[in-house]
Amino acid sequence: MAGEQAIRNRRWFAWIGLLIAAGALALRLAYLQERRAAPDFAYPDVDALYHDYWARGLAFDRWTPPPGMDDPGVRTRPYFRPPGYVWFLSAVYRATAGSYVAPRVAQHVLGVFGVVLALWLGTRLAGRLAGNLYAALLGSYWILIYFEGELLDPTLNVVLLLAMLAASLLWLERRRSGWLFLAGLLLGGAAVVRPNMLACYPAGLAWFGWVLKRRGPWLRAAGVWTVGLVLAVAPGAGRNWAVARDRVLVSSNAGINFYLGNNPDATGYCMAELPAWGPYRTCFDYPRICRRVAEQVGRPLQDSEISAYFFAAGMRWARENPGRALELLAKKAALFWGLPEVAHNTVESHGRRTSRILRRLPGDFPLFLCLGLLGAAGLRKHGAPDARRMALFMGLFGGAYFLSVWPFFAAARYRVPILPIILFFAAAGLEQALAWLRTRAWRNLAGSAIALLPLYGLLAWNWTGYREPVGRWHFDRGWALVKQGRLGEAQEQFRQALAADPGDVRARINLGNLLGQMGDLAGAEREFRQAVAAGDNPEAWNNLGYALYLQGRAAEAAPCFDRALALDPENRQARNNREAARAVWRPAEHETLAP
Repeated sequence: MAGEQAIRNRRWFAWIGLLIAAGALALRLAYLQERRAAPDFAYPDVDALYHDYWARGLAFDRWTPPPGMDDPGVRTRPYFRPPGYVWFLSAVYRATAGSYVAPRVAQHVLGVFGVVLALWLGTRLAGRLAGNLYAALLGSYWILIYFEGELLDPTLNVVLLLAMLAASLLWLERRRSGWLFLAGLLLGGAAVVRPNMLACYPAGLAWFGWVLKRRGPWLRAAGVWTVGLVLAVAPGAGRNWAVARDRVLVSSNAGINFYLGNNPDATGYCMAELPAWGPYRTCFDYPRICRRVAEQVGRPLQDSEISAYFFAAGMRWARENPGRALELLAKKAALFWGLPEVAHNTVESHGRRTSRILRRLPGDFPLFLCLGLLGAAGLRKHGAPDARRMALFMGLFGGAYFLSVWPFFAAARYRVPILPIILFFAAAGLEQALAWLRTRAWRNLAGSAIALLPLYGLLAWNWTGYREPVGRWHFDRGWALVKQGRLGEAQEQFRQALAADPGDVRARINLGNLLGQMGDLAGAEREFRQAVAAGDNPEAWNNLGYALYLQGRAAEAAPCFDRALALDPENRQARNNREAARAVWRPAEHETLAP
């Protein structure tokens, strides 16, 4: 009878697991239909735009940059951004003639595959109930589904991490080198998608030493693990050397990203402008910044040298301002482990709020973190030996990953790669709490609540003062609508952006552009004047000058172009406009002009 009951239980849990996977797929299909209706679905921006440009170049040999943007030199320079995700995206584009739907479908399939891996891992380590809980959490966490709908890397990173954990567990159980080689290969693949994963390599070496105890087996395991990792990273590093004779292991963007988080104007978030270097909104701005750095140094620089230059500048600022640097580190740690989903390329939390699918799904990071601490304590005390060993591996891995991103700047997408680890422990914690409820172990429940509720309150308290940039969300939609020629709708989005953030210079400039296109030059002039008052922006000065020029006020227009060129000497449009204005009106040499 006991054997029959066990078989029935296994079948029951198998059916539950199948339903969880089916539910995860259904959620993703529903979200895909919703996402397809969004204005920016086929009009990516920021990093997604760079990924799209690069992947289409690889797939179809089309290398014309987006209008108004510099050639980023993808074919002639070392990789500026990690290539792993772009290789994946390019393969999807090539197989589907460049469809914008196909990458999202592929990423949703990867998401469901991740759910299956989580079901297997959780069941193997903590039992069937924990496995089903783990799969359910991973399948329904809103931000994982959200990023599956973007042309960004978190989904690929999550699945590679889950696969690496599965291969590591198989090695732990069977002690066959092939599984360890595969784990190293998968870690290397994750590093080619997000180089911070390389910081987790020493955590693996330490874990092998703890598991194997003896020097000889440890050296063999470390060697196999290393060979797998090196084979995954080597193609990109070799290509960088072959193309540019530059020692760039994966990508050269680490230095400037470090400087973004450590400079006189640093906020702990990503910045759209670098002090002394000008706008840095997308990767297409980087070549201009490189030219300016080389001019300042006085010689041509390799990309690795420019990265080192920004690292040194950030470190120098931190040494000269230790109090401010420590304050920023504390803020970035609070943001990484706290409740807000910090916007970077997109405004994830507002995207969730406006989605009829995502707003109904769970995703309280501090809650899952607290449940994870409960689960980790339970596994340490009651878990099987292999479960305790894997729990230590996950803990070391998650800690090393956090340390690798901590000095840079906070962003929601930077903590997504460790969600599989957090959610595994959270599932174990939920199982523990359910067991106490089932057995009426009220004392254990009360004790855990007393210990964890204050921690949850501390993590959920927004003491950093982070404010969700709702205006940015409206701006992004407006910009996508402009590209589609839907100017009336775009104008409304820019007005909503300004209602949320009256100091948004980009929204002000674009609203002025639309008014000018619709013939309202006085309205355009008004918006541009407010833009230059809010920020000394070269684009705003140029556009103000052009609006004045079109109204026949060339004398007022020329000094606006002068100011635009003083702020951005490479602004060809401002230079051409100034020549046109001065052809109409030529000032006397002694006159001093002011707008």
